[in-house]
Amino acid sequence: MTERMTEQWFLARADRVKAAVQTAVDEAGAYGSDQLVADHEWIQYVHDHVHVVEEDGQRVVDDEATTRRLEELAERYRV
Repeated sequence: MTERMTEQWFLARADRVKAAVQTAVDEAGAYGSDQLVADHEWIQYVHDHVHVVEEDGQRVVDDEATTRRLEELAERYRV
């Protein structure tokens, strides 16, 4: 099993990615792609709805697909 992100770390990372995606959307303006819009909507949703569990006294993100997608977006937007 891979090491899971703490909720605090995940949310901080998501905030940085969200800011980068928002900047890309703002810069693209009317020329923004469907991918930008999809990334923007996903990061807004996941920030508030990620699945978290209590583990060894810490709240950790219990969703490998979501953490993997967050890391992919972090790479895409160079966060």
